[in-house]
Amino acid sequence: MAAALALFLDVHALASLLSIGVMTAYSAVAAACLVCRASDRRTATACLAAAAVLAAGLGLALRFGASPWAWAPLTGLLLLTCAPLARSDMAFPPFHGQAPGGAKGSESGRGTESGSGMAPFVCPWVPLVPWLALSANVGLMAQLPLAAWARLAAVTLAVVAAHWFSSRSEASRRGTSVTEGGHAGMPPPWKGMPHFGGLG
Repeated sequence: MAAALALFLDVHALASLLSIGVMTAYSAVAAACLVCRASDRRTATACLAAAAVLAAGLGLALRFGASPWAWAPLTGLLLLTCAPLARSDMAFPPFHGQAPGGAKGSESGRGTESGSGMAPFVCPWVPLVPWLALSANVGLMAQLPLAAWARLAAVTLAVVAAHWFSSRSEASRRGTSVTEGGHAGMPPPWKGMPHFGGLG
């Protein structure tokens, strides 16, 4: 993908596009790691949304050289968004014990591979590490130029549209609908997915 884009974009534009794409993926993984493991998903989602907004505001303040009177309160409010995640009743159980295919995981929480899927995902120092990852990435993304956001939106729409049309043509060829799964006679990929830690 990067090689193909290099044919049409200059080095600076390509660097901005790849940077914002990578940071978007990191932010999504960090948010999913917290929300999917939280005992109170509503509170976790609200804290992450507030952290993303404040981190974006802090990034914009630093980008335009705002005075400390502008970005210091944003920093304080951003730190406060981690407090509800650190409550004693906000549990983030580790993904270990029962692996997706039914195989028992190891004591370290890494789990084992099975015929049905990979072992559960492990993240250290939850919720601090995912919260820091989300805040840092969103703050850095906010400092990128507007052209990088426009290119990200264009590439994302193009990829989603290509995937959608490809799925529809494949489903039509096999005689199934897109919502019924990509292969005839097979259940949708989300059917039978495990819910870790009793959070489903």
